[in-house]
Amino acid sequence: MWYVIQVINGREDVMRERIERVVPAGVMQELFYPQYQTEIKLHREWVSTTKPLFPGYLICDTADPRTVQQYLLRMDDFARVLSQDVGLCRWQKKRPSSLAALPIGETAWCP
Repeated sequence: MWYVIQVINGREDVMRERIERVVPAGVMQELFYPQYQTEIKLHREWVSTTKPLFPGYLICDTADPRTVQQYLLRMDDFARVLSQDVGLCRWQKKRPSSLAALPIGETAWCP
């Protein structure tokens, strides 16, 4: 099952690496954040760049969200978990459009 983890905006790579070091191997199958390619104008020139599709959010594939949550809560620079019941917000793999409906800034997204 996929779960959404909120981290500090702009620190997705750093937090992904830290979480992968803190959470024991085997608890998470994958931890990532969707990205997209775009171009920005820098010094009058267009430069290709990659940006996070949902800044400040990581997606964790795990069968044991409570264990992941326990390790996340031990981290000092962790932003917050996104659900009151499990601690992480469940996201069905079968419905990739569900992530687009994530209400940014709300904590009660999960039923």
